[in-house]
Amino acid sequence: MKKRAENLANKIGKEKCEVIQSETFMGGGTLPNRKFPTIALHVKGKAKELERKFRKKHLIGRIENDKFLIDFRSILPYVEEKIEKIELAVQQRLTTHPDLQTQLTTILGEEKIQNLQFV
Repeated sequence: MKKRAENLANKIGKEKCEVIQSETFMGGGTLPNRKFPTIALHVKGKAKELERKFRKKHLIGRIENDKFLIDFRSILPYVEEKIEKIELAVQQRLTTHPDLQTQLTTILGEEKIQNLQFV
């Protein structure tokens, strides 16, 4: 898990995130509130805002000590590329609205669209 998290942190950029050791709690039935060590990716920024923006992109993290964390215990390897793209979109405050982008491309042309940032 740690190696996967570090690889993703390197792709995203160490100034935007960091890999930390954490603990997750699993509970219910035979393992009520049992702690398990884990590795998490701390995405730097305002925790509540990041949690909301990642959730809109269908990625659930958690807030711990006012830090937004993505727990690698719950992330499958094929999801890592999606996390990288989501993080990039969230940090740059880009939104991708297909209808609007299609309309603007038609009006302005592909070359000018690539230079725009949607906020």
